[in-house]
Amino acid sequence: MALALIAGPSFAAAGDPPAAAPASVITTASAAQAPAATSLAQAPAKKPAQTAAKTPKKPKVAPDAQPTKAASVYLFRGFMGVFSLGMDELQTKLNAQGVKTKLLPHTGWAGVVNEIVAEAKSRPKGRYPIVIVGHSLGANAALMLAYRLGEQGVPVNLVITIDPTVPRPVSPTVGRYFNIYQANNGIGVAIDPAGISPKRVENYNTWDHANLTKPDVTHFTLDKNNDIQKQMYTLIMQALKR
Repeated sequence: MALALIAGPSFAAAGDPPAAAPASVITTASAAQAPAATSLAQAPAKKPAQTAAKTPKKPKVAPDAQPTKAASVYLFRGFMGVFSLGMDELQTKLNAQGVKTKLLPHTGWAGVVNEIVAEAKSRPKGRYPIVIVGHSLGANAALMLAYRLGEQGVPVNLVITIDPTVPRPVSPTVGRYFNIYQANNGIGVAIDPAGISPKRVENYNTWDHANLTKPDVTHFTLDKNNDIQKQMYTLIMQALKR
């Protein structure tokens, strides 16, 4: 009993109101008694993750290819290279735009077949445009070169002939023939598209155009005419996509 008397002071005296529980205990108890659904309802709902739409990539466009050993434009002079200096003028204009060219006599067409074929085979996926231009006998050479390349499986984008003396041969592997000729001079002829689509061959008779019917426009000056030069230059740059 003595021990009970010593422990007594820790209890409330008789008649006193019951002591209140500590506040901290009440708060904790209330939280413990709250239903779990309440806390879930108060939490902000998570939005479903949105996947950003991928923008389709644009296909890469390869820059204009330039040959390494061959040329993009082959230019052929006529008889002995005396009457076809318009080819030199055209070469100068093209070189100024960074176009790789090769100027040759009309007899030189066979000597460049192998270099063009070798270049084409070395880069089958990066083929560069090929243009062939010639005046008079040089125009005949342009037709022959394009035809021979076609036999070797090398397509040519554009062939421009100025007053060729023969109407053929033509190749189905040439994208476009543009033939400028003077019908009344007894030398130049229209190209015969037999065997290929006529849409690929355009015969441009100078006598159908008033600006090219002047007395000073002849077989020997046709390639140097300013209007013809502009026409050839424009066609070539279009074929090269420049």
